[in-house]
Amino acid sequence: MPKEYSVVLCGDEDEPTGRDKILQKFAPGKNATDSTEACRQTVDVNGTETLIELVAFDSCATDEAMLRYLIEYADAFVFVFSRFSPHTLETVQRYRDVVQHALQAKGISRDSDEVCFALIGNADTELPVVAGTSSSREELKENLRMKGKLMAQSWGCPYLEVNTAEEETHGVEEAIICIGQAIKSSEKPDLGRGLSTRKSKPPQRFLMRRMLSRFMSG
Repeated sequence: MPKEYSVVLCGDEDEPTGRDKILQKFAPGKNATDSTEACRQTVDVNGTETLIELVAFDSCATDEAMLRYLIEYADAFVFVFSRFSPHTLETVQRYRDVVQHALQAKGISRDSDEVCFALIGNADTELPVVAGTSSSREELKENLRMKGKLMAQSWGCPYLEVNTAEEETHGVEEAIICIGQAIKSSEKPDLGRGLSTRKSKPPQRFLMRRMLSRFMSG
């Protein structure tokens, strides 16, 4: 059986970030509305066959019950912004603060191995440029890249880039593998048994979460 990691994708609810396109690129050819299939893919993480499940979460700032549930069983929270919209970058900062607060409420330190963070900047040229921006599209993209990198540095997490407008070179699988590597590197082995101390997620927990994800998106 491969290792299993669960990754929650959060993005702006009001402005496009290409978050759902990341799900589609990660598992091409599958029904993007079927959370039991479309967001699960087996990849190689540092030589280990790993099943990664992506779960889209739309209500990071409002659905406290679902957030508490995801915190208990997720391995990582990944925040997605558009490199053409400063507002989406501001939103992921707010979402990350909400998740951080929820972690602290459960007594989980960000320095522990419980949950990893990552920030993804999407350079999809099909995403709209925010109204009222005087910078050119290229200037805005580079400016938000720099701000995204600084934000990720302040969070102490990876900054990754994708371009979901591309068919072959979108970089989605590479980004998800990097997140898998970050999760794996955060696992602290039990020196007595050579096992990870990260809490395992029984199959029934995955099934329940997938059912909840489908219900919440319905």
